[in-house]
Amino acid sequence: MCPRTADERNEMLTIPYKAAVGSLMFLMTCTRPDISFETSKVSQFAENPGLPHWKAVKRIFRYLKGIQDMKLFFCPWMSSCEAHYGKTSDGFQLKAFCDSDWAGDVEDRRSTSGYVLTLYNGPVAWSTRVQTAVAQSTVESEYIAMSEVTKEVKWLRQLLSDLGRGQSNATSIYSDNQKAICLAKNPQFHRRTKHIDVRYHFVRAEQENNTICIHYTPSENQPADMLTKGLPSCRHEECRLMLGMTADPIA
Repeated sequence: MCPRTADERNEMLTIPYKAAVGSLMFLMTCTRPDISFETSKVSQFAENPGLPHWKAVKRIFRYLKGIQDMKLFFCPWMSSCEAHYGKTSDGFQLKAFCDSDWAGDVEDRRSTSGYVLTLYNGPVAWSTRVQTAVAQSTVESEYIAMSEVTKEVKWLRQLLSDLGRGQSNATSIYSDNQKAICLAKNPQFHRRTKHIDVRYHFVRAEQENNTICIHYTPSENQPADMLTKGLPSCRHEECRLMLGMTADPIA
């Protein structure tokens, strides 16, 4: 997919690939978690993009043009939350969702982590990131994703505390992998997991400190799913709504 000949590279010199990807990264960082995975993918080829990568960038822009009215939705009031989501508001309680694919990168088989943190049912922090280590199982990749979101939770809890709005309860982290949750709650080493880097095991310490509390959620209720892989349009829309994004004029 990357240019291999001088003619192909010269053709790409006339295309503003880096500028376009930079614009997408700005949107992704500020208000558009729904393009996190796609933007992360096209940014990996910024140094040597090919025409297929440029077509992917243009497709993301067409997607954005089709839903220009999309916005982040926060519902501190019970009535608006029930009307929009069909459920009660979480209030000022920080929540986190994390997910991971496994060996999704066809070149080096690294996995992709994704997480989103919410307040008042709306997203306040999100990330899509290729893992530095090659996970040898889905459990390991999910566990690494869990450690990454725990670091973000610690930072955001400290920020809220500095602003005078500290969290009195442990922050709930939701994962759709029950074996990864068991690994996070079990301090013993096992044959299949003893190779996992110690730096990821601080998740257990944060549970003991009552900073986080890890829960299971079914995959269909996991909004971070869209941050780790490309999804069919119907599933993409479901995750977008769960993330707290809407084109509804009441937002």
